[in-house]
Parts: sequence; structure tokens; C-alpha cells
Amino acid sequence: MDLRADVWEGLPELELEDRRQLAAHGPRLARAWMGLEQVTVAAIEGPCFAGGLALAAMCDFRVSGRSATFAAPEVAIGLNMAWHSVPRLVRLLGPQPTRRLLLLGETWDAPTAHDFGLLDHVVDDEAAVAQAVEIAHRVARRPVTAMRMVTRAIEATQHGGDVAWSGADGELQLVNWTSREFAAARAAIKTPRRKGQP
Repeated sequence: MDLRADVWEGLPELELEDRRQLAAHGPRLARAWMGLEQVTVAAIEGPCFAGGLALAAMCDFRVSGRSATFAAPEVAIGLNMAWHSVPRLVRLLGPQPTRRLLLLGETWDAPTAHDFGLLDHVVDDEAAVAQAVEIAHRVARRPVTAMRMVTRAIEATQHGGDVAWSGADGELQLVNWTSREFAAARAAIKTPRRKGQP
């Protein structure tokens, strides 16, 4: 989904069904992650933006390096935050932090993301994978069937309605992908910056 890719230029000429299929990839990926019975642990180093943020939110646990950053730039370029992530973020963070992240376009450092409940642990840079593996080892020492059942019960209780609430994500993307705002944002991204230009 690189905004500099040429695929966006030809999007308006694609048949509606082809555009719908393209818009379905992200939500399908998110549903696959949601549907895993195994306990999932995200190890985050560096920027965790847009789709990366959405997929991290699908995991059971999230660990990040201290210099990791978190943002959802979609709205700023004329897109909706999709992939069933809005209801998930609201339940993880609460409505007001989600508004700040999505509507105000705030970029959070790792301690802020931890304070809002997005992260379980903040560790030194380069140590996120080791911490995630440690969590995975703790999980692996527990009875597999019971862990999977409880994981599914938590998922169903906390996020069972996420797909229903965000079922129109793909259709909204179809509208936004052909909007003037998105075209202008893509043009700005593709235009090389001059030295000293913000």
C-alpha cells in the first residue's frame, strides 16, 4: 500500500469489482490475525504506523523498544482507518485517546502508548523481540488447550462485534481512494522536497 506506487494512478479505471477485491485484502488479513487461537505477541521497533498499528492492535500482547513511535496518518491524507481497527482501538485505548490518535493525528512515543494501554511493555531499543519471546515462553509453559479456549473467550467478549461495527471499511476505502483529498495527498507525497522544505 505504498502511496508512491503507480497502482493508485490507475485505480479509477479499474472495474468496481477489482477495486472491491483490492479493498478487501487488509480487512481479510486483520480477520485472519483476529481468528488465531494461539496467543500472539507483537515486538515493535521503530515506526508503527497505519496498517502496522492496525495489525499490532490485533495481537494479544505488544512490546516495543523505547524509541518506537505510533501513529495513524490515514485521516490526514483523506482515508479512513480501516481493517476493523477503529472499534479495536476504542476498546484498547478508550474513545478519547483513539480520537487523539485518529482525528488529531497525534504521534505517540512508546511511553505515551504504554500509558494509554496500547503497550504491555516498553524495553530498551533492540530488546523488543527478546521480551516478546520471553512472553511467548511463559505462554508456552501453560496448558495449550486451556490457553486457546481462554484466548478465544477474551477475543469474543472484548472484540466480538468489531467486524460487524466496521463491516463497511472496505466500501469506505473505495470512496476515499477516488477522492480529491487523497489524490492531493498522493501528489504531495510523490513530489520531492526541496532542501530546507518541511
